[in-house]
Amino acid sequence: MIKFKIATVINGLLMILSITQSTPASTYPRPVDTAILGSAGGLLFGSELFKSHLASTQPRWTSVNSLDSRIRDNMVWSNQNLSKAALTSDILLYTVFLPSVFWVPAIKSQNYWQEVHVLGEVAVLNGIITQIIKFTVARQRPYAHFSAVKTESSDDNLSFFSGHTSFSFSLAVASSLLLSKHYPKMKEYIWAAFISLATFTSYLRIGADKHYFTDVLTGMIIGSTIGYLVIAGRKQSLDLFTISPQDSTNKETLTSFRYSVFQF
Repeated sequence: MIKFKIATVINGLLMILSITQSTPASTYPRPVDTAILGSAGGLLFGSELFKSHLASTQPRWTSVNSLDSRIRDNMVWSNQNLSKAALTSDILLYTVFLPSVFWVPAIKSQNYWQEVHVLGEVAVLNGIITQIIKFTVARQRPYAHFSAVKTESSDDNLSFFSGHTSFSFSLAVASSLLLSKHYPKMKEYIWAAFISLATFTSYLRIGADKHYFTDVLTGMIIGSTIGYLVIAGRKQSLDLFTISPQDSTNKETLTSFRYSVFQF
């Protein structure tokens, strides 16, 4: 397990190095970009596939602060509806956010595979960081902590931080940045739609008693940061400085990269 975690860290660092080295649009993605993305994606898939062997069966963090306790009491769904909240959050993650890697670039992009690649980098980098922290921290989930019947399932100790939330926010932020570049006049609506869905997904994780508020808040911050930084690191590769003739009239929005993409 230790060797696997070391390999995970190394791959994650390589992924970060690849992302921060922006390359011209004509050469992106380079073979090395695709190789790193593929190997990191395989590592992420493997960590999920063998999660029961990698995650600790004993929690390392069991204490619950007063804020988490109060919010859980007010937001957790009734016992008979817990599975509905969990299922709804799964549906949003697996039918909206993860597929956005492919459908967002398809809406309006002259560089479809470049944008697919960069959104894939967002998803994989976020997944690796999330898994490393989850396996290392091993925080007990609220349903396991407050249950009268104690279990020793490895999934019981993956509360910090929320993977559903970090995935949702990383892809929501990255997708909003890309789509806002294509549709600057609809920027507010694009951001509102993506962030609202990501926030609802986060709420459902608390409602399903899978996570505490601090798990979700951390997932929001880390996911949003990853989504922003990856797009920022690839701004040249994605031609985000380019102003299309049809959008040139909106000078205030499109004069510079800073205001066309990162003003939110």
